[in-house]
Amino acid sequence: MKTLDKMMNVTSTSLPPGLRPLVGLALVGLLSLACDGDGPTQPGDQNFSSLTIISGDAQQGRVSERLTDPFVLRMTDIEGRPIAGAKVFWQVLAGGGDIPGPPASWRGEATEATTDEDGIASVFLVLGPKPGLNLVEAQALFVEENPRISATGVR
Repeated sequence: MKTLDKMMNVTSTSLPPGLRPLVGLALVGLLSLACDGDGPTQPGDQNFSSLTIISGDAQQGRVSERLTDPFVLRMTDIEGRPIAGAKVFWQVLAGGGDIPGPPASWRGEATEATTDEDGIASVFLVLGPKPGLNLVEAQALFVEENPRISATGVR
């Protein structure tokens, strides 16, 4: 902010008072454009918009065994850029399955995964002990819709 303050002071001394706020707004806009890269958005930016299922949905596997493919999601901000370093919380809702991994400290029975630089987070599901549907929900801060992913256990 010191740089912006210096720019504002230098600019404002040579302009009429009525134009000073407009020049200030223009400088703030230029600085925000200059600082806005095409790289991944960081979790603290708080402009998450979506978790999208990339792969792993609707698999079938043997009961009590790990699925062949992971559940894979991509987190993007409102402009479609990947969110890197965000926590995604995976919770089994039905079927008695398990998601091995670090437990989420504040989400009860959920397992935690962190998005990579491409906004990708993934986990493996171990199917429940009985044949039938296993349902998993992914959650993250600042995301309105939590995707649900399913797999079916067979004997």
